[in-house]
Amino acid sequence: MLNTMAFAVCFAVWILFGPSARLIARELHISASQAALLKTLPILVGTVTRVPVGILTDRWGARRTFSLLMAITTVGAMGLSFAGTWIQLVAGALLVGAAGASFASGVQAVSTWTEPARQGVFLGIFGAGNVGSAVTTLGMPVLLAGFGWRRTFQVYSAVAALGALSYFWSMRDAPRKGPGRSFGALLAPLGDLRA
Repeated sequence: MLNTMAFAVCFAVWILFGPSARLIARELHISASQAALLKTLPILVGTVTRVPVGILTDRWGARRTFSLLMAITTVGAMGLSFAGTWIQLVAGALLVGAAGASFASGVQAVSTWTEPARQGVFLGIFGAGNVGSAVTTLGMPVLLAGFGWRRTFQVYSAVAALGALSYFWSMRDAPRKGPGRSFGALLAPLGDLRA
């Protein structure tokens, strides 16, 4: 359940530009194409970094990796709340993109704690953390109307920070069964054309 909740928090932060990009563009006088790029940057970063984060999770364990991703996301969301230039927005968007890579850490955490016969069920429950994107899509406009985008980003940052701390203090990595796989073995699936 902890993995699912942490994943939901990450996905909520990951798409924070969806409902807010127009307000940011209006206030900071950025073009429509720059606003569109802001929406896509976190998604791109989260998608591209899933493989390296998965490898890092196999080496470090989900507890440290997932917590680190949430901490990076926290810094990104908080930094964005103070952004005044296009470059600052891009830097914050890149950091917020770490939230999307949390999928790799969460899947590893769930699968290592679950016996193979039941992994499908528990991975499905973990996947329900996608609801975080719906929370932002439906709930963020209310926060934006009441607090503005800067304070709303600070709220998201605070929730991500609380999530990172809770995950780090509550989660335990599954005991390793034998020696860890070598770096080469972790990269081997990339040699498959389908990957």
